[in-house]
Amino acid sequence: LGLNRPLGVQYGEYLRRLLHADLGTALLAQGKLEEALELFQKGMAVDPAAPANYIRLSLVLSRTHYRGLTLVFGETFRLLEPTSPRSYELARLMVEVCRDSVKRTPGEEGEVRATVSLAPTVTIERPEQVADLPLVNVFELTFGPPLVRAHRDGLSLATLHKARVEFVESMNAPENPFDWNAVPVFRFMREASANGMLEVYDYWLFGPAFPEEFGAWAKANQGTAEALGRYVAGLWQEFRSW
Repeated sequence: LGLNRPLGVQYGEYLRRLLHADLGTALLAQGKLEEALELFQKGMAVDPAAPANYIRLSLVLSRTHYRGLTLVFGETFRLLEPTSPRSYELARLMVEVCRDSVKRTPGEEGEVRATVSLAPTVTIERPEQVADLPLVNVFELTFGPPLVRAHRDGLSLATLHKARVEFVESMNAPENPFDWNAVPVFRFMREASANGMLEVYDYWLFGPAFPEEFGAWAKANQGTAEALGRYVAGLWQEFRSW
């Protein structure tokens, strides 16, 4: 909040930041899911830098067919509030979503079949319809195959990072029809990759869910681990300014 503005203006802005999130939570308690989701989304539009709407929307969506958005909004929340206990807890929830969204079943001839459920099922009748898919389906379409491969190799920090490398490569492909930079967190991910910091960023992002693996990685990459704190601090400042 700008300290040079009247106190009443500052207080009003603070209330607007909290209003949508708190009203949405109250509606959830009454079982009014659709109304709550609408309020959380309105809160994000009113103040994109306010963390409360992102975490509450992430928590709610993790229990629905739209749980792929928990990864999108959860990552946004982690950037806006990087060091709080609830931020670490949300990192663990994001990994749970990654784990629970892929089902692997043995086929009759010994092969393993995998399905991904990050988004509601949609029917695509013509190739040109792909460009008009909702965000959650676009995300599933692009991140789902790398996530399946991460499960095949054993879900871990290393395989999740590898999946995200593939995801960024898909976003950067010249033939990709989607405007990924319209979603700030995707733009941020692409910039981290371009700056050679995607591994550091991913290990920070999902590290709370893999404490032993993260600790071993940090010990083996002490210089990188030290840069992690500086990089995340810079991320926080830059992301809030978008």
